[in-house]
Amino acid sequence: GGHRGIRWTVNEDNLLCELIAANASPTLICAKLRRSPESIRMRILALKKRREKQTHHLPQTPEIPDTKGRGPQH
Repeated sequence: GGHRGIRWTVNEDNLLCELIAANASPTLICAKLRRSPESIRMRILALKKRREKQTHHLPQTPEIPDTKGRGPQH
């Protein structure tokens, strides 16, 4: 299958998270990252899994403030 594409960079991960936090449309996310919807969907799942793993192993720490409150809200 074509799902093993170019590796995602940290910058792309960050951009993806920012776009999701900003409620960007899937179309916009695809355009910004120049990746297929399927590729992006798989990446979101992978990032969620990774985050779940991290929260399991790390002691409870205060959440890092997310992107809410930055920039104009729609």
